[in-house]
Amino acid sequence: MKRNNLNKVKKDKSFLLKLFDILSDTTYNDIIHWNLQGSGIIIMDIEKLSNIVLPKFFIHKNYATFTRQLNIYGFSKNKNKLNEGEGYSHEIFNKNITKEEIKKIKRKNKINKYFLDYNKNNLNKNLTNNYYEDNEKDIINILLLKYKENSELLEKLQKEYEEIKFINQTSKEKCSKIQKEFNEQNIIIEKIIKKENNLNKFL
Repeated sequence: MKRNNLNKVKKDKSFLLKLFDILSDTTYNDIIHWNLQGSGIIIMDIEKLSNIVLPKFFIHKNYATFTRQLNIYGFSKNKNKLNEGEGYSHEIFNKNITKEEIKKIKRKNKINKYFLDYNKNNLNKNLTNNYYEDNEKDIINILLLKYKENSELLEKLQKEYEEIKFINQTSKEKCSKIQKEFNEQNIIIEKIIKKENNLNKFL
């Protein structure tokens, strides 16, 4: 029974917690380890990582899936000046991070994209790190800002539409008036021609 419970706990661990366990285990240092500063990870042997480490911790051998998960959680690939393996770093995931802090790191999603876009544009200087759960209020404020912008844009477009509609209606009325005048002039011209033809008969 205890073994089943342990397996359940292990299965329920997030990708980042498993990654931290791997990096904390010196057994895999020749495959994957922290960089010298402890601020990023270095993958030394992709083949061994895929065939030995991933199946043990993630129940798959797909390296592409592993790197995709890194990307989803906000890791960036680093240029390795020493040409030693593949390096990845994260804004807060490091050797000294606590497991409680790891649990607060969130996957990237559409809302976080809004967060980053608005943060870059300095629309809210009080925004905190977008990977933490306590950003929910800031994210809501961002979405409200976005909603306000869209509402204002919609109002502007509606106003422009009404102006164009008015112009079109005015133009239509003018065209109708000109057409009416043309028809009346045409009738007069036909009468004059007819009258002249009748006079010519008597000459």
